[in-house]
Amino acid sequence: MRLKPAFRFALYGAFAILFVTGAVWLVADRLKESGEQWQEIAADLLMVHGGAAMATLLLLGALVPLHVQRSWRAGRTAPRAPPW
Repeated sequence: MRLKPAFRFALYGAFAILFVTGAVWLVADRLKESGEQWQEIAADLLMVHGGAAMATLLLLGALVPLHVQRSWRAGRTAPRAPPW
């Protein structure tokens, strides 16, 4: 099952923004003692990171029903546990 390219691009983009803002925030957080500018950058990065986290949660929430609905229509079920 392949996702539509636009949805896949949005999902990958949201995760990329989360990763980049988180990594840069770690650096800015270490450097914020050396100047006021780093404090502002760290605060701005946290706001962007939080917004990207909300967008990612929305996309993941939309992803689950897509997969469940397609699986139901295809007649697929979860693998069963062995009887032992």
